[in-house]
Amino acid sequence: MKISRLIKTEEEYNAALFRIEKLMEQMNLTVSDLAPLMGGKSHASEVLSGKRPLSLSMIRNLSKALHIPAEILIQEIPVKKESA
Repeated sequence: MKISRLIKTEEEYNAALFRIEKLMEQMNLTVSDLAPLMGGKSHASEVLSGKRPLSLSMIRNLSKALHIPAEILIQEIPVKKESA
């Protein structure tokens, strides 16, 4: 199953990418470090650029290797709405 079926909006997908990028920054990881977890460097690059959706296996691999709950990668980030 592709994560695109779990994530309903572009904002939710961008939230997952934001979380991955933040984790990479915090853990000092590169695309090459994530490549084995995401099916290769090209897949990792495509995911991080928004051209390819995360697959369920990628989420599982990232969760296990980075010691994070999978839910972190599929939760929506709450966005504050500006007052009118």
